[in-house]
Amino acid sequence: MPESTLSLTAQPPPLELPAAGRSARSRLGDPRTLGLGAVLLLGLAMPYLADPVWQRILLQSAIVAIAAIGLNLLVGQAGQLSVGQGALLAVGAYASVYLTTELDLPFIVSLVAGGILTAAVGTVIGLPSLRIQGLYLVMATLAGQLVIKWVILHWTAVTGGANGRIGVAPPSLFGYRFQSVIDQYYLVFVILVLTAALVAFMGRTAVGRAWALTRDAEHIAAAYGQAVGKNKLVAFTVSSFLVGVAGVLFAHTTGAVNPDFFGLDVSISYLIMIVIGGLGRVSGAILGAVVITALPEVLNLLTGGLDGQWLDFRPYLAQILSGLAVIAVLVLEPGGLTALIRNLGGRLGERGRRLLAARPDHRR
Repeated sequence: MPESTLSLTAQPPPLELPAAGRSARSRLGDPRTLGLGAVLLLGLAMPYLADPVWQRILLQSAIVAIAAIGLNLLVGQAGQLSVGQGALLAVGAYASVYLTTELDLPFIVSLVAGGILTAAVGTVIGLPSLRIQGLYLVMATLAGQLVIKWVILHWTAVTGGANGRIGVAPPSLFGYRFQSVIDQYYLVFVILVLTAALVAFMGRTAVGRAWALTRDAEHIAAAYGQAVGKNKLVAFTVSSFLVGVAGVLFAHTTGAVNPDFFGLDVSISYLIMIVIGGLGRVSGAILGAVVITALPEVLNLLTGGLDGQWLDFRPYLAQILSGLAVIAVLVLEPGGLTALIRNLGGRLGERGRRLLAARPDHRR
């Protein structure tokens, strides 16, 4: 594919595996390993460095990141476009609320069941991918979004209809109730780390390679005997399961569910996240989720002094900047923020090496 070609399914760079015989000490000293460790430590420390408002934003960002990783798997790794994430979040959320409030099932059971039910629904939505792709597949997933929204509004015995449900209990495991925002954040953070590790591992397996081949050259994958249809449905299933888990976590940390929480705008915002962060990269999904989730509060801080007619314009700033960011990324750096950061780090490292090599004592 020419470099000038812009695509939502751009191929991520090839995976660089450690060389055989490389010592554990050298792997620990690898910049990527050190960077990952620094990010994990920062994620663990952030709740104690933030005020209550930003603690809530951190919690929301972690939940959103889980769903964004699921969508990035589907779009970035498997090349299947979808605008149904908002509806799939709703399936997981409403399923868990019903199981815990009406059937009195434990949270851990509803977490798994919500993910499985969402995976089943997502697989059904993905069935058209066996025959269609591109814009037509987008329209099919949009139809799924609208159907699920209709069911939510009219199946009032389960969903509460347009009023939704309130009084959803916070998550609890083994008798411990995650009541505070910090407790909930660490629960979600652990699930986020496990999700990121799982998806990164899957990308290195035969399944991940099959997704990549299906994404980049579906006809070649079929010619080599790949079960293209099966690969697509597996991607829809795994992606939907992760989105369903995020929906469960959202419901139990927010304490309420409402149809307005899961509209088409939510589905579009997830696409924006993975494009801005970097398609095909787990780190890109997480970075995009954090940026888009935190953007409204950042803008509130920056525009707090506005008055008059600017107050009417202020609620739309986040949407406008998100759209402009997508355009800028597609034109200037299709690899997203992760590629931008990596390239910037590479340039700074190269410049540092040149300066070091130019020193007289270094030459000696």
